Amino acid sequence: MNANASSPPSCTTMVPTAPCATTRSASCEGSTPALGGSVEARDPDAAVLLSALQTVYMDKLRPLEEKWYFSQFHHDAMTVADLQSKPQVLLLGQYSTGKAVMAGSEDRIIKGTALCLIDELPFTGLSRFGAAFLNHFEASICDAEILEHITFVDTPGVLVSGKQGDQRGYSFAHAVKWFADRSDMILLVFDVHKLDISEEFRQLIGALGAHAEKLRIVLNKAQEVDADRLIKVFGALMWGVGRAFKHKSEVPKVYVGSFWDGPKRHPDRRVLFQNETFAEDEALLRREMMQLPRNVGLRKINEMTKRAKLAKVHACILDHLRSQMPWYGAEAAQQRLMEQLPEVFTAVKRKYGFPDGDMPDIERYSVYHAKLN
Repeated sequence: MNANASSPPSCTTMVPTAPCATTRSASCEGSTPALGGSVEARDPDAAVLLSALQTVYMDKLRPLEEKWYFSQFHHDAMTVADLQSKPQVLLLGQYSTGKAVMAGSEDRIIKGTALCLIDELPFTGLSRFGAAFLNHFEASICDAEILEHITFVDTPGVLVSGKQGDQRGYSFAHAVKWFADRSDMILLVFDVHKLDISEEFRQLIGALGAHAEKLRIVLNKAQEVDADRLIKVFGALMWGVGRAFKHKSEVPKVYVGSFWDGPKRHPDRRVLFQNETFAEDEALLRREMMQLPRNVGLRKINEMTKRAKLAKVHACILDHLRSQMPWYGAEAAQQRLMEQLPEVFTAVKRKYGFPDGDMPDIERYSVYHAKLN
């Protein structure tokens, strides 16, 4: 996935124990905010659209979110850097699947603690994960032309052990969700030599169901196995991923190939005819990535529309709950309302005409019932 370098860029990527981002700036020796890059410099037309979108959010939507504590239940308040940031690609997978090779190597490193203090970059919200996370999070300055328009976020490999949270010192699942909410494409990377999907990875994949339109599957190192083995591996992959996406009618598109710039291995010369198929998949994935900057304005409008719908539904739910609270005996009434949340959601849907697809996860309100006072 590495592109040939033509001028110094900046990149953000994740390290073995925490997420890392990869992006490009005007100069490797330039100021740190150059990591984010200027939208106007990248695309003047998109800059006008994003500026108008920023005005709408700051003047209309953000006050609604603050009034109804939207960030405590769903997403953090958006910053100017979030709205102006370049497209982001998130890579997820278990260890040694080739994610780091796809993201690229670094020329210079900027530590996570510094990144979270710079308002011009879209990483200030990561401070919530604490020092254990920030000590491992870093931005890598890389010499790759593609990074002028796209930021790659490389995650540490998902562990097979169920004690991952204790080993890392922060919630890996919550960190992944934070990045997934802000990513334009999410790549689930698998290795043909080890398709074992741990229970934790399966849960992580299932939790990304809300971002189904962003998900793509990469079966990497495909040219290192013979044709018969590849067919079996592909079938096992579809079965394993299908279990993780049991609530979806179909799994995301699968790209098959060897996604790195090194020489290809062919243990079975009979599969040489498949090289064209691999090359087509690799080129198709690259092409889809390169479309991200061109469609950044439309995607941000779509994301803002979904966010506005969720904020409206959220406000109506909390307003309904508040209207049911008595002047006295609030604690008992609150407990009763929490036990009747399904009925509350049904009443809100009927009153305001919300479709089922716009209703949020009911469990989220059960978990945060203490914040409904």
